[in-house]
Formats: sequence, structure tokens, C-alpha cells
Amino acid sequence: MPKKILITFEAEPRMRQSLDRKLSGLGEVSYLFDLAPQDRAAAVQGAQVVFFFGFSNELPPEERPLLAGAELLQSLPAGVDTLPMADIPEGPVICANSGGWAEPFGEYALGLMLALGKELTTHSKRLAQGEYHRGTIKYFRGQAAGIIGFGGIGQAVAQAVAGIGMRIMALNSSGTTDQAVDFIGRLDDLEKVLRESDAVFLSIPLTKAHEGLIGARELGWMKGDAILINLARGPVVDEAALYEHLKSHPDFKFGTDVWWREPLNGQEFSLRHPIFDFPNVLGTPHNADLVPGMVSKAMESALDNVVGFLEGKPLRGVVQREDYLD
Repeated sequence: MPKKILITFEAEPRMRQSLDRKLSGLGEVSYLFDLAPQDRAAAVQGAQVVFFFGFSNELPPEERPLLAGAELLQSLPAGVDTLPMADIPEGPVICANSGGWAEPFGEYALGLMLALGKELTTHSKRLAQGEYHRGTIKYFRGQAAGIIGFGGIGQAVAQAVAGIGMRIMALNSSGTTDQAVDFIGRLDDLEKVLRESDAVFLSIPLTKAHEGLIGARELGWMKGDAILINLARGPVVDEAALYEHLKSHPDFKFGTDVWWREPLNGQEFSLRHPIFDFPNVLGTPHNADLVPGMVSKAMESALDNVVGFLEGKPLRGVVQREDYLD
């Protein structure tokens, strides 16, 4: 009997064409946004596969218990830290879109590291003020890049920085990889990587175990002129500890695309500590992956996981819900 597949996000025509084409013959596809309000509950309750984008906006609290009979909940976003895990029945397997948004991050991370290390904004501002000062800047060839979290994003970063001759020191959950690296370890090796790296990239999922992973102690392990770049989630870094470290280490640099409080996690953007008071900070509004065609590419990646599930293949990006529950 064909499985019922429910798409909960409002897909544009081209995305629908791709969804319908790839899922043709594998199940009965329906779109939640097409249904009348009185038909939603039956569709949610009867679905074996649910493919979502913004879970909390697409499935209100009263509909979430109806997912008990589902077999797979597939996320279009890579991160699932905003999912209301306590509201989701234990029956279905939850999958993140691992690596689905990774491609643009290598280019972004390289650009942010170079901008900080070459002090581009600092020198530009000085020139604008009539100050001509030829200060020494960083040279990255032969230096070490520490990558904390070596999934799709971490590997994209590694490829980019290896291209300018940096050595790669990576950490993941297994301590193994088939990628070309100079060092691979687990989080137990965090101190080693932080102490030896000239630039550190955070690309690790935000779980309850990883919140505040980089605090005062960890920042203290880093080189005084190191660069820390957060591509993960804001709370992976302790905001107060970071502020104090920036204040006491003027040569330390911080770049980030993610924030402790931001609209993408349902909050207004705000800072509790004025990190932008320091010239050694660069930030962007969570748009590292907002490049032309990326949503469609990410959807194809997640859709491949759905197709694999329907064909009986192993799943990618399976989430352990206990990692996110208090």
C-alpha cells in the first residue's frame, strides 16, 4: 500500500514539480497548504512521511499529537534545535537535512576569516578618516584551521581553507573521517585543537550538551591572536565569556553569522553585551547560505533522504531526540 506523504510547507511551482516528479510512484503526495481547515487533522493523522520547513509555524500545538502514526519527519532546514521536541510523539524518526545547506559555507567562512585576518574593515575605516597606516596582517598559508563539527558544513569549510594552504584539525562524534585532514579527533580533543589552531570554525549542532561549549575556559585555551568563527548557533558560544575575552584580548577576532537571540528562533535580534564596540568583530544576519537557488538545492537533498526511506535505504541525519530534551 502506498505511503501517504504530507508536505507541510508552501512550495513554489518549480519545487512542487520536483517533489511530484521524485515522489511519483513512491507514495500519495498531498500539500497541507492546499487543504481546507477542516481537512488538515485527517491529513496530518494519516501521513506516514511528513516533510516540513518551519515546523512550529506549519504544525500548531493541537496538531502535533496527530503525528503519532508517522514513520518519518524530514526537516528541510539543517538544524533541528528549534523543534518543540516535547510536543512531538515518540513514534516517528526525525531527520535533519545534514549537509543540505553546506555548499555556500566554505566560501562564506573563507571570506569572513580573510576579512578579519587581513583587517579589511579596520584599514578601510582608517583610510576614510585620512589615516595611512601600513600595519602587519595575517598570512594563513601553513597555519592551522580547527573545525569543530565535521559534517557537511565543516567539510565545506575545510575544502575552502585547505585551498589557501591551511592545515586541517577537525573534530566530530566518531573521531574518524575519509576526508583529507591533518588531525581528526572527538570533542575530548577540544583543548588540543583550540590551543593549536590559528582560526577556529564552529559548525557543530546545537544540542543541550553543546550549549555554551565555548566558554571562558575554552577561550582561554585559544591563541591570543586567534580567530573564532561561529557557523553553528549563537548559544554554542557563551555570550558573556566572549565579551570579556574580546575586552581583555584586543588581538583576538570573532566573526559570526548566528546569534543568541534572532528572528529565526522566534526572538527579536538583541545583544546582552555590546560586542560590536570592538573593532575585531564582524557579524552578518544569518545569511551565509542565502545564495541564489539554495532553497531548491537544500530541498533536493532532503527529498533524496525521503526517497531513500521510501525505497528502504538507510536514513541520513537521524536525530536523537534526547540530545535536545531537558
